[in-house]
Amino acid sequence: MLSCETGMEDGAPTGPNNPNPPPGTGTTLTANEASDHLIFDDATKISGTLPISIDGQLKLDEEDTVFTVRGYHLGNRIKVRHDAAQNITGFNVQVSGSTFYLYVPETIIEDQFESEKDSVSILVVDFNPPEEVGCTYTVQVNIQPVNDGGVPLDQFTRWITLEDPACTTNCNTVTTPAGSDFVWAWDLSIREYNGDILNTSAPGLAYPINSQGAGCCVNGTISATTSDSQNCHQGTTEPGYTWVVYELDDFSTRPYEIISLKDDGTVQILSSEIKKTYDRPTTNFCNGTIGYTYDNGYYDNTGTHDFTPGGDQANFDFPNWDGPYHNRGGEVVYTCHTMIVEWGKEDNWSAVYRKRNLSDITIDFGGAETWFD
Repeated sequence: MLSCETGMEDGAPTGPNNPNPPPGTGTTLTANEASDHLIFDDATKISGTLPISIDGQLKLDEEDTVFTVRGYHLGNRIKVRHDAAQNITGFNVQVSGSTFYLYVPETIIEDQFESEKDSVSILVVDFNPPEEVGCTYTVQVNIQPVNDGGVPLDQFTRWITLEDPACTTNCNTVTTPAGSDFVWAWDLSIREYNGDILNTSAPGLAYPINSQGAGCCVNGTISATTSDSQNCHQGTTEPGYTWVVYELDDFSTRPYEIISLKDDGTVQILSSEIKKTYDRPTTNFCNGTIGYTYDNGYYDNTGTHDFTPGGDQANFDFPNWDGPYHNRGGEVVYTCHTMIVEWGKEDNWSAVYRKRNLSDITIDFGGAETWFD
């Protein structure tokens, strides 16, 4: 089922979070053609229909429609919440009516911070049909998270909608009018240098702080560090001293960032950072115990912005910024449901935000998400 007259699938959900975007005006794609325009980092084409799935009681962070932006290869991250015992290794994805489906391996689970490693899996999808389809185009897809035995654990039906930033009818601003509570929730950031992607940031993705920790075990019972004894060092030959190296699991991650740009020129950013840092003094180099410290920061900053409706710049000024990461804004590209903030030239950053209603978001230690069947 495909539609380019309204830009929405027949029967696709509508409402305050999903108003009908500007209509497509061009070519209608067959289901197989639409499938060929789905973009994944890695995918295997399989002939036939999807296998039958059990009801594994999994949840997605997207209620109905997954939005992508023409001309930007950033795509959209779909998060799947599951039980730790359900070892998801990939996804089956099929456009409704297609004669084949795609198997897509799970994305970058190894970089998620520890409270999410076993319970959240990621599918990154992009959709970029030809310009002839018009300003927007929507396909209905069925998604099956699959375990390491190839068994589908659940099945979800969603709509993937491409929006063209050149078509901003009724969506020519990123500011929140009085009486509305829509905000921009951070989805991912990409750093590029001369067109090459250097790294990706996203809620829940962790960056290591230290890779190794080292010290000494003395006579098999006394733990020591290089600060405790001049005999404790790599290559030590002192009798009774054994040099010990531990592989560490410390990290820093930002679970969420929520931006609200008001019509009155103010901007509010809600954000958090979780840090698990290696602590050498409490590490025991004899019994294998690694010491860590934990720091959970929650931040609420208010400043000003210079965005005007129809403009392409949104710079932020925070006189009293609190927190480690300072978003200063930049050039903005936006559609009815996505805002992309870019800064830099050869060394370029792109941060992607999705429109949400603040009242629908649950903010807790692990992030700011709502989960749907």
